[in-house]
Amino acid sequence: QEPKPGPNEKLRVAIIGSGDEGQVLINALNPNYVQTVAICDIRPFNVHRAFHGDHAGDVALANRCGLMTKYGWKSEDEARKNVKVYSEIAECLANKAVEAVIIALPLQPLALFVLRSPIEFVMSKLLGPGEALTIVSLLYAPLTEEPAEWALLLMPFIRSLVTRRSAIPLA
Repeated sequence: QEPKPGPNEKLRVAIIGSGDEGQVLINALNPNYVQTVAICDIRPFNVHRAFHGDHAGDVALANRCGLMTKYGWKSEDEARKNVKVYSEIAECLANKAVEAVIIALPLQPLALFVLRSPIEFVMSKLLGPGEALTIVSLLYAPLTEEPAEWALLLMPFIRSLVTRRSAIPLA
């Protein structure tokens, strides 16, 4: 069993998607409260930018500084000792050090995966690998697909409710 973090420990996060949006979210992290322990991206250039920042210009670098600048690491080697790099989402989410996930991807394909992951985990623990798990997975798959589609349909409505004034209490 994993030890529970104390009240003064940093939240350990994984960032899924380190393109332009992921870079902006990295820039917004407060290293006093959040520790990035993993990043996941299929593009090597995005991984490089996640560590080094966006050097396309001064404005780009100011808005996308990179993990090395954010956490004060002197080299990419030092940064990689603290941040595990993944190209597969399932492997990233299986990292026991990850307590929360920042998603900077198009949501539709990921929504189904994220909704199913906890169910898959519980079922695999109860049933173990094999045919029984496959059969049960096929039975509950439709139950997770519809709520994922509803959540996506509600996103514009939810976004319309978030204002500058309400965003801070929500965070």
